[in-house]
Amino acid sequence: MELQHRLIRQAINIAVSKALDDMRGNTRRSLRNLIELGLLFSRSENQRGFFGLVQRAVSEGNNRYYRLASRVIQDVNPDTLKTVGINLGYSSLVNGAHQLQKKQIAENCALPWMVIFDARRCGCVSFELLGRLISEGRKIGICTYVFRAGKQEEMLPFCSMAAGFEECMFFLEAPLGFLQSPETAECLGGFPNLAVAVDMACGDFGREGAQNAFSLLRKNRCLYGYRIDYGEEERAEAISRRLVSEAIGLGNVFGVYVPKIGVSAAARNEVFSEICSKRKEKGQPLILLDWVGDMRFIGEKIRSGMGYFVLDSLAAPKDGEMAPGLLELLKRKARGGIRLSPAAR
Repeated sequence: MELQHRLIRQAINIAVSKALDDMRGNTRRSLRNLIELGLLFSRSENQRGFFGLVQRAVSEGNNRYYRLASRVIQDVNPDTLKTVGINLGYSSLVNGAHQLQKKQIAENCALPWMVIFDARRCGCVSFELLGRLISEGRKIGICTYVFRAGKQEEMLPFCSMAAGFEECMFFLEAPLGFLQSPETAECLGGFPNLAVAVDMACGDFGREGAQNAFSLLRKNRCLYGYRIDYGEEERAEAISRRLVSEAIGLGNVFGVYVPKIGVSAAARNEVFSEICSKRKEKGQPLILLDWVGDMRFIGEKIRSGMGYFVLDSLAAPKDGEMAPGLLELLKRKARGGIRLSPAAR
């Protein structure tokens, strides 16, 4: 099975490389070819249904996805586009999902398709420990990881560690203030299996700091977007046409919306509905994600029983102690015996 996986991945790599080269001349045709490639390598009815849905969506003549693809081809490093696309699309949501389903049956335990390392809640991060957890996760089919940086000096060590897992997809989530350095942006641009999510507030987009950070990310051809945690009062502004237009103008490829603790179901539903509306064919060229709704949807479609898992215990174990492995942590969570951040409950 490992040899088969390698051969399939190599074939996809060749096909995607050609499609990205062709996009500079004919974006529409190349995008349709990529969707057909996704259909070819789909391994379940849900996966085929997803690519069929995308195929119908891009069949419209004046479709925003063509405009988004043209913009991304111009702005983002092609190696990053290819690596992120293959690692997220095939390694995680196709081959990884297939591995996860088999492992869930073997272990009689719900497993996540994504693991989030939240360093904001941890005083000290052991990247050796993170490396071991990711290595174990990769073996059971978990190929997508998020690192929420708590300190600026944690970002580059994490990226260097992530570079060793070439088939995994990583999101680096960092506050706006961590991304003001040209040296940082230049370094981030050198990791092709990485996307950057800038954690910011609604009012930040028009400020000089945001313009500087996004300008540096764009200059270094990074794949990046923004994350907004919204409350009851700012939800309308967070998803407004003005803010989305500003985000596009700053080169963002995606925007993630996360409700704060205590936000009402009515407010969450309103944001989700507005995001769905903006994702239709007449929307703007930006990938909008409702964190709660979309993560649940993806987990259900690929039959990941746990969806995603948040871990904020990232320090090295004390002398004489052995840190539990990822599978053991997941089993504890399934039994209700591990403390989780509120977002994971």
